[in-house]
Amino acid sequence: MTFSKWRYLSGVAALALVVASAAPVYAQSSQTVSVQAAQQANYARLAFALPETINYEIEQQDSQLVLTVDALLTFEFGGGELAPLRQIKNPATSTEEGQTVIRFDVPEDANVRHFRSGQYLVIDVYSESIVPAGTSQRTVAVAPAQQPQPDTQGPEEEQGEDKANEAQSDGSDVTNQEVAPQQDVRDATAQPETMDSLSSQRETAAQENVTLGSDDGVTRDITGPEQEKTAEDDVAPVAATNTNTTDFSGVEEDNEPRQPSSFTVSGRAPEGEPVPVSVAAISNGIQMRFQAPAGVAAAAFERGGFLWIVFDRRLGVLLDGLRAQSSIVAPRIRDVELVAHNDALVMRMDIRTDQSIVVEKDRSDWLVSLKDTPAKPRFPLVPERQTEGVQGQQVYIPATDLGRKIEIEDPAVGDLIVVLPTELEGRGIPQQYSYASSEVLESAQGIVVVPLSDFVTVERFSEGVTIRSAGNDILSASKLSRGTGIGDQVAGNFNRLIDFRAWRIGNAWEYRKNKTRLLYELSLRPATDRNEVRWKLARYYLAHGRGEEAIGVLNRMLDEDPLLAENSEFLAVRGVANFKAGRLTQAATDLSARGLEAEQDAELWRALVAESQGDYKAALEHYRRGKDVMGTYDDYDRAEIQLAVVRASMAEGNIEQAQRELDLLNGLDLTNEQLSESVFQRARIAERQGQLDLALSQYEDLSTAPQRWIAARARYARIKHNLRRNDITPEQGIDQLERLRFAWRGDRFEAELLDNLADLYF
Repeated sequence: MTFSKWRYLSGVAALALVVASAAPVYAQSSQTVSVQAAQQANYARLAFALPETINYEIEQQDSQLVLTVDALLTFEFGGGELAPLRQIKNPATSTEEGQTVIRFDVPEDANVRHFRSGQYLVIDVYSESIVPAGTSQRTVAVAPAQQPQPDTQGPEEEQGEDKANEAQSDGSDVTNQEVAPQQDVRDATAQPETMDSLSSQRETAAQENVTLGSDDGVTRDITGPEQEKTAEDDVAPVAATNTNTTDFSGVEEDNEPRQPSSFTVSGRAPEGEPVPVSVAAISNGIQMRFQAPAGVAAAAFERGGFLWIVFDRRLGVLLDGLRAQSSIVAPRIRDVELVAHNDALVMRMDIRTDQSIVVEKDRSDWLVSLKDTPAKPRFPLVPERQTEGVQGQQVYIPATDLGRKIEIEDPAVGDLIVVLPTELEGRGIPQQYSYASSEVLESAQGIVVVPLSDFVTVERFSEGVTIRSAGNDILSASKLSRGTGIGDQVAGNFNRLIDFRAWRIGNAWEYRKNKTRLLYELSLRPATDRNEVRWKLARYYLAHGRGEEAIGVLNRMLDEDPLLAENSEFLAVRGVANFKAGRLTQAATDLSARGLEAEQDAELWRALVAESQGDYKAALEHYRRGKDVMGTYDDYDRAEIQLAVVRASMAEGNIEQAQRELDLLNGLDLTNEQLSESVFQRARIAERQGQLDLALSQYEDLSTAPQRWIAARARYARIKHNLRRNDITPEQGIDQLERLRFAWRGDRFEAELLDNLADLYF
């Protein structure tokens, strides 16, 4: 062996040691993150298995969504999972200063939501638009930075001769650097792998049908046939700057959105007599014909972007007619899911939004149309709210020719849907009705109920459907009469769980006289049979605003009958009494009893409690559920509830709802205190809307109001406004706030005032 060959081999060995010792550093610094994908009705979801210790940022830049994580990562997508996504496509990753950045194409009108759920980072992209498809990539990898090539060259003649001799002796396919760009061979000094490992990688890449980046920065498909060398290939390659970026945008394509040409069918084919389905184009839509047997009732409704079609008999279905016309079906229906059911044929179709559903009947055939024009059921069914004679509330929907009651679990939400198909065409619910106990969904055909409580029962009768909240009927030994009045002058049943008007027994100026009569009636009862009169007395106290007296009587009732602690009406009255007495925690506990979940009256009082506790979001939600019974309340109670909703809306920044609730106070007989508060809230709205002169004028008028708590808040708002505009100095503000803090003590107002004083002092 010549000295030059020995020197060359020594240099190669030293380089191998350096590369081998450096390679694990990168392997240890890069972590693989699996990514899962799912397409929903109107959004696409990605779930990254990103450890909670790694910080991330998400930014939307026009039609791109950029995810930046503070670590060097490798993103690995499941096979083909990105392909069906409509709102997010074409990921491209890069590394920048120790961070990994992945960019996606999204619609420009996309609404992006992201949150952590356990070990996953979840990203939802909402949009009705579709991103044009690029080249989908199964595995997104961050390429390591290219190592600089050390200088191992000896004398040019000897090294070239030695390399040629080694190539002849061991049979290795050593490729000259000048042809490396054409043959996609990586520099042996940049990667420590052997030629066998490189060959193995190529075979794996060929099986996965992916593209690899070559050293010249050009992306080539190594799975295709080898191209012939051209004259342009002989040109020496230009050194490319390593951008450390793996781009998955693929070949440039036409970005014009294309109409889908096919739809998918999922789920197991149901058993039973097959129902052929055909489709035809109609004006502004399509019409599907279901050739069902005679006597089959149908229901059709939309929920969460899905069209549900339900027949009340176990039938099969033949979809060949739909597939034959996929060109007109696919632009409107993305997927047809066959939902397994033992007693019915249930289909759930993923449809494009902004379509109306029309159901008609041709002899025994059911015709379901999807139209671009608005439509409502031809014969609308309207629910009626009723009250039973003893306990609970009931919703009645008059309807005839009803089919069997079908109970279905929504696979997207997991809740129970009760469907009652009808045999007569065009019978549906024209709008959604929300009750505390249930929701009656809008439908094109049939009746659809979503129970919201375990106490709700849906029953089918020959003349209609009842939705009943059973309450706690098991407590037969502790049922309470809903009658009111003195002695034999019982006013009978009333229409609400909380009915102050019925409980007052006469006019306000007759309070002492009627209280004496009730106490006298109580004295005539045996000691072991007084709870009936105590019940009337407790509600009488409560109706006149005496919560503490009502609590005392209720506790005496509980001593005699401990089972009342499980009675929903007793808990409702005690909860309201606790609220009136300022015992908010106890009130929240009583009103949250399970037996009151279905009572809309309880929802309104839960709203008042939540607002007083500062839980404004919960207060607005309780009000939404219970506001349908507001019309049965007298003016005072209705105004109290609406003013609480105004305060909650202002705290949540919902100026529009606050203004709407204030407008609804017009025409009510308000007390002087309620009138002053309504003026104060209008002044706050005017200030938020920039009408400063109007707001300051109203604050000035209210600063001398006889209601001290309103006057104090008006003065406080005026002082804060003057401080913001520098109309007064901080010293003057401190002086005015110090005097104001003695005008009203207690609740959150005093705490906020003291916080502002502390800020001014320090």
